[in-house]
Order: sequence, then C-alpha cells, then structure tokens
Amino acid sequence: MKRIVRESIQKYVSPQRLVALGAIALAFLGGLMFREQEQPIAVADVEGEVEVDTPLPVRVLEIEEASAYEVAENYSGAVEAPRSSDVSFQHSGVIASLFVAEGERVAGGTPIAQLETQELELQRTELFAQIDRSRARLDELQAGSRVQEIETGRAKVRRYEAQLELTKLSAKRRKDLYLRGAIAEEEFDAAQANVEIAQAELDAARSELNLLLAGTPPQQQDAQLAEIRQLEAQVAALDLSIAQRTLYAPFSGTVTTQYLHEGSVVSAGTAVMHLVQDEALEVRIGVPLSIASTLRIGSRPQIWLEDKPYRAVLKSVLPEVDTQTQTQTLLLELPPEIPAVPGAVVRLTLRQAEATPGYWLPMAALVAGDRGLWTCYGLRDVDEAASIYEIEPHTLEVIHTESDRAFVRGTLQPGDAVVADGVHRLVPGQQVTVIDRQQSP
Repeated sequence: MKRIVRESIQKYVSPQRLVALGAIALAFLGGLMFREQEQPIAVADVEGEVEVDTPLPVRVLEIEEASAYEVAENYSGAVEAPRSSDVSFQHSGVIASLFVAEGERVAGGTPIAQLETQELELQRTELFAQIDRSRARLDELQAGSRVQEIETGRAKVRRYEAQLELTKLSAKRRKDLYLRGAIAEEEFDAAQANVEIAQAELDAARSELNLLLAGTPPQQQDAQLAEIRQLEAQVAALDLSIAQRTLYAPFSGTVTTQYLHEGSVVSAGTAVMHLVQDEALEVRIGVPLSIASTLRIGSRPQIWLEDKPYRAVLKSVLPEVDTQTQTQTLLLELPPEIPAVPGAVVRLTLRQAEATPGYWLPMAALVAGDRGLWTCYGLRDVDEAASIYEIEPHTLEVIHTESDRAFVRGTLQPGDAVVADGVHRLVPGQQVTVIDRQQSP
C-alpha cells in the first residue's frame, strides 16, 4: 500500500540555512544550465510530497447472501377501557349519601350513592301494621265463634224482639187515637215507622246469631287470606323500591367524574358519576388487510408505549373493514404489568418478510456513489503470503436500511470479504492488510 507523506522543509532547517542553501542552489543551477546531457536537479517546494509504501490495516466482513429481509411497519392506536359508564338511579329523589369520590377505585357491587328513603320506610311500617291486623282477624275466622259471642247474639235478638213488641203496641194505640181524631196523622205515621225500624234491627240481630251458630264460612277466610297476601306484595314492592335507591358500581373501576353532591335532587336516569374500568385495558389498531390475514389470535406482538417495548396479546381481529382506510381493526389486550391508562397512544410494530436476495452490510462499510448508488470496498489478493490485498470497489443498490445496517444487492458474491469500516480513508487500488475478519451480520 502507498501512503502519501507530506513534509515541510521548514520543519527541519532554520530560515538562515534556507537562505544559504537557496543561494548555493541558484549558483549550482546557473553553472549547469547549459549542460544538455545532465538531468536538472529540482529542489523540493516548501511543502513537498513523499510516497511511502505501507499497507493500511483494516477490518473485513465475509458476507453471506440472504434470501429475504424483514420490514418493520408501525401502526398507532389508543388505549381504551373495556367498559365505561355514566351510572344513575332508576328513581327520582334527593341524594342522601355519596360513598366514593373522584379518583377512588371501587369493586363491582359496592354501594357508591344513596337516595333518601324515610317516606318509603314509613309506608313500609304502616303496611306491616295492616298485615298484623289482617292476620289477627284471620285467626279469629279460623278459630270459629266463641260461646260468649253466641250468648251475646242471643241476648241482642231478645232485646230487639222486646223492642219490636213495644213499638207494635205503641203503634196500635196511636192508630186508635188517630181514628178518634185525637192525634195528627204524622204521629200515627211515626209510630208505624218505628215498628219497621225495630223489625229491621231484629232481623239483623237474628242473622248475626245464625252466623255465629253456623260458624265462619270458608269464603270469608279465603278473602281475609287474600288481603294479607296483597299487603305482603305491597311490602315487597316497597323493599325493592328502597333497594333501588342505593346505587351500586356495575363493575370494578375508578370514578373519573362526579357530577352531583349530597342534597342534589335528581331525576331517574340522571348521571351521578362516571366509572371507568381500569383492568384488562385494550388497544384498537387498524392494519392493512394483507397483514391482518397473517396474524394469529393469541400471539404476542410487540408494542411501544412512551418509547418502551412491551408485549400485548392479540385478542381478536374484527371482521369488518373500514371503508375509508381499508383496514381491519386489531383488538389487543394489555397485560396488567403495562403502565397504560385510557387515552394513551400505543405503537404496534409488525415485521414482514420481503423475498429479495441480497446482503447485509454495516452502514459504516458504505460510501455514497453516483446516481443514487452506493459503493463498498472488497479485497483482491496482491501478496497472499504477506496477507496484502488491494482495494476493489463494488457498486451497490441499497434496498432497505435499519438503524446501523443496510440490505444491499450489486456486484458481490457470497464469501467476498468487504471492508467493515474506515472506508473514508481508502481509495480504489490502495493496498491494505487484514487485522480482523468476521462474518457479516
């Protein structure tokens, strides 16, 4: 290898000696200027060039042909909560209590708010009192009439019978007096009316006595039992209404928004809080149809969250195609260890193989060429015994690049040795010696 060494004469001589040498040289040249057979002697410039043959040490790669290369494509999506809901009461009322606040996490089925229920509790107490009275009456009907009640009924009948006889005698005397003209017709009519009233009271007393003697009819007991069941159904309806005035968390999550406070009057369906499920978060990402068809449910593609790599689980590929973007939606489930929150942006990285033969070279082995092409330096044997080689350029086309390497094709053959780095120091035809030999990446 040739190495060009540039040296300055001023580095080795003083200015005074330089002047003296210059004078001597001029004199010498003057004496020889007419001598045609002699070769003129040239004095080096202040900065001259001296060539030194020293092979430059280089590191080389022995390349192997690859049948394909992988392309990493990135697709973005947002983290979503599987469920989020504005929770509300089924009934109107006044909010009595709020058991959680914004930012707190609750388990599914936990009470989170309650309406006032005092009025319903009073109605419930009144219904229980009515049930007690109805049950006592049913017990009486089922036990039948007691002897004391029958005797009382008989005495009542005898009393009304005596009263009827008295009113009949009074009416008879009023009739005689009326016929003699001693009293007015109104007094006679009143006496007749008293007889009819007494007869009606006697008939009612006899009916009650007959019922007591015959016992309670089954129909009356059934009617009383039906009344009790109706009251119990009203209690059950009140219990349900009271229970519905307590609001429970429909699923485990975090309260992100609190819309109302204690004392607020709410209508049925008015949102009280917004609850977001913060477990089993998901990501929806659209990818081309050709890529979606190659993915396997349950696989763990790589995702990036805040420039940190993680592995998600492919939960499903939705069958519908977005008509605007012509993509299919991937539904990815994020493992619990991923510190994601709803709304965060996630980047999905998928690698696809491109079936094209070529070679992988480090970027440090490439030199920019003409017309968009590139060059790398191979080795040609000069002195195999001394391991001295000569630089030989190869024209390349860069097909794909990654962070520190490129996939190329060109005038290379499998097994060729290519200079790995330091190519800016080299020129075609320059001699080098190999200090390190490695396999290509």
